Amino acid sequence: MTTNITEIMQQFASSVRKLLGNIDHFNYWVDNLPYYRNVRDEGVRLSA
Repeated sequence: MTTNITEIMQQFASSVRKLLGNIDHFNYWVDNLPYYRNVRDEGVRLSA
């Protein structure tokens, strides 16, 4: 089974946006968490 981490992160991002209610705050936090920034910018695929 292949899990697409990018899709999971998009769902996570959608939830966080709703919580924060402000895209600038969302982008600030994503840009300051290197793992999430890399997933957003490059995408990651994991095989299970």
